[in-house]
Amino acid sequence: MKSYAKIFLFLILVFPLSHVVCMGQDGEDLFLGDFFKSIGVDEMEEQNKHLDEVHRASLNPMQLDEVKLWMKTAGFRTRDSLFLIPQRKLSVDKPGLTGFLFYNLSNTLPVRPNLVLSQKAVNTLVELTKPGGILSGVNLQDLDGLLKVLPFIDKMTVQERKVGGMFQANIVDGRWVLQLETLLMLVERNFWAKCKGDRKALLDAIGDSGKGDAYRMRFGWGDTRVRFGYKITDSETVKAVTGVSLIIPTSRIGRKKPRSIVTSSVGDSRKKLIDDLLNMNKQLMIEPKLGSGHWGIGWFWDTRLHVIPNKLDFWGRISFDYLLPANEYRYMPSTKPISLGLLGQLTTAETVPDGFPISDLFPCLARGRVTPGGIFNATFGFDWKLNTCWKLGVGYDFYSQQAERIKNISAPNIDSSLLSVDDAIASKIIQHKLFGGLYYTKRGKALDWNFGIGGDTTFSTHGGPRDWTVFAKLGITF
Repeated sequence: MKSYAKIFLFLILVFPLSHVVCMGQDGEDLFLGDFFKSIGVDEMEEQNKHLDEVHRASLNPMQLDEVKLWMKTAGFRTRDSLFLIPQRKLSVDKPGLTGFLFYNLSNTLPVRPNLVLSQKAVNTLVELTKPGGILSGVNLQDLDGLLKVLPFIDKMTVQERKVGGMFQANIVDGRWVLQLETLLMLVERNFWAKCKGDRKALLDAIGDSGKGDAYRMRFGWGDTRVRFGYKITDSETVKAVTGVSLIIPTSRIGRKKPRSIVTSSVGDSRKKLIDDLLNMNKQLMIEPKLGSGHWGIGWFWDTRLHVIPNKLDFWGRISFDYLLPANEYRYMPSTKPISLGLLGQLTTAETVPDGFPISDLFPCLARGRVTPGGIFNATFGFDWKLNTCWKLGVGYDFYSQQAERIKNISAPNIDSSLLSVDDAIASKIIQHKLFGGLYYTKRGKALDWNFGIGGDTTFSTHGGPRDWTVFAKLGITF
């Protein structure tokens, strides 16, 4: 079964988010990534060696000429980690130090393989296995087992977990306020299927090295934000601060240049080529990031209104941060299709045949000037003081980040005009969250201790995940 799973992954799973476009005589687009695996079973290899050209044509009953294997090599994104906790301390609040220990889960990232076996592809396989069909004389036991693996692919997605700490410092000098924010965290991404049986099938199909093939982790600093503001008003009823912000890309610390995934060349074994494709799949789908890695400048407004003195507060935070362009490496698919005949050669040869266009099979590692887009964030909440020590808070958070832009593309040994740039950039993301928390303050002579627990959940999103966060808060105010 493992040999068939390898062929299956070569033609299907290793093309994440792939729209397999097969052009027929009528010009119709078909999802047909799975058709080719039907001629990759071991029992047929000896038979195929003796087929003449006319007989080979019968293996292509839909009269397909060429295929485009990749659609998206990027395009999914999550909320920037600097905006992860809506309840972070306001610049209008007292000076002090605050830390949040948090756990964030994006249960379903907006990235998954497309429908991998179309109805037309199923119909084709059915026709081939009917009495008199090409596969009618082949032992179909393994083929049946292969088809039973297919359903979990459509259900497969990717999860992301973030666990770590966000740290804040408020420094106040008269009407001037300086606020520092940064993160230290572990980010993990893994393949996922809801049903236990699907998860087992997924792990079995991904590779022979075990569960390590199903996840990736990265630990380090996120980006850092510095806010410099001025108190517009500081009365007993209304407090407001406005100012400018600077994002420092400290998440770049320890980041390495992506290495080329492709190690295969003409004459290498088919297994080595498939291993390269599996590694490319993991690089595109489950490689975690600690932050945007871009410098940013912005504007912010923080306010707190004492609606009922010593009982009910309304507070708000509005900000816009523009992330500046920077050079990044991206895997970009080729716009050149691969002929059906060349792909078919891989199913009947143990080594990569002469003249096979490996560079067209894999996305190309290119360098470009990436603009991540501006981030608008608006957060509003109410704090209800239960007594002198306890406080209950609830609120709403809106997050929007513009789509990426990229220019000045350069890649070795390929004309950049042959790269599908739009398939390697992230789209716009919008999230709506509700949050709440319970807080306790222990007052002292020189400083106050602040404790709290809380969380948030996304109730509506466009282009992003429905993530949720839980946290514990510890802080001191002077």
